[in-house]
Amino acid sequence: MGMNLFGSIRENEFLNRHANFQNFPRSMLVLMRMATGESWNGIMHDCTVGSMCILVKHDVEFYGWADIVAEGSYVNHQDAAYFCSGCYEPNDGLPAGWPGDAVFVPPALGQPLDAQPLEPLDPTVYDYYFKNQCGQSMAVAVLYFFGFVLICSFILLNLVIAVILDNFQSSSANEAMPVSRFHMSRFVEAWADLDPEANYFIPVQKLSNLISELEPPLGVKGVVHTKSEVQNIIMTVDIPNRAGNVHFLETLHALSGRVAGTQLPDEEEEHIHLKLHERLPDTAYPKYSAAHYHAALYVQAAVRGFLARHQMKNRMNPLQPGKDGAS
Repeated sequence: MGMNLFGSIRENEFLNRHANFQNFPRSMLVLMRMATGESWNGIMHDCTVGSMCILVKHDVEFYGWADIVAEGSYVNHQDAAYFCSGCYEPNDGLPAGWPGDAVFVPPALGQPLDAQPLEPLDPTVYDYYFKNQCGQSMAVAVLYFFGFVLICSFILLNLVIAVILDNFQSSSANEAMPVSRFHMSRFVEAWADLDPEANYFIPVQKLSNLISELEPPLGVKGVVHTKSEVQNIIMTVDIPNRAGNVHFLETLHALSGRVAGTQLPDEEEEHIHLKLHERLPDTAYPKYSAAHYHAALYVQAAVRGFLARHQMKNRMNPLQPGKDGAS
């Protein structure tokens, strides 16, 4: 529509070789520029130009003018239609349909043209010497440009509102989740302290240190706790023990699943494991978990404690002399 309405208008201050409706790509660029609000009113006013907008296509002489008007100049429509004294002069290469008997009748200077019995320039002659590059009426330009700007402003406003509402909804949903982005960030920070080389693994014996550095619900930091509570968290999750190490993704998945309080459906759990497997070492799934390792440590500590208490008891209660003789 813009090409049809404003494609042949002469260039001006705002409607220039960079911003015009002469072809489709330029028209789209102008509309995109107007959608941002840049100089759209200036382009609108340039599209309503009504004076000095008739392009002279060939050198021609005008009645009452001292100099010949050169090709490429601009004149008013009234001058082109009634004052072109050189338009009927013989010329080589005239187009077909040229009125051979037409003559120029000079208007009376000082009198309005509508009060004189004058005929405008023949259309064939007019089209040969001139090209109309005047703009549309103000009503057409205002309707087109104001309508486009209002529609674009409405669309952009709705897009901005939609983005704000979407971010607000995402933020609200994130805060309502048991494991939020804050907990994920804290897990990454605590893991980075234990894994300075960033190889995605930490020793299984440092798992208790990790849980102690995490805020609830993933860990116990900030609340009164004992080693047995940390041990209980490790024993209730299934974190594969890969040659004495635990992986970042498997640890995070296990601790997050513990917070959910329920098991995922088998299909969903398999889907998650397949996605995790793409970033895990290409080895067989471990037979033992971190819980087995810490259970072994617990049993080992219990046996050592029992032996230590037994040795201490023997030291505190030595055999009394003569006990065997009395028997």
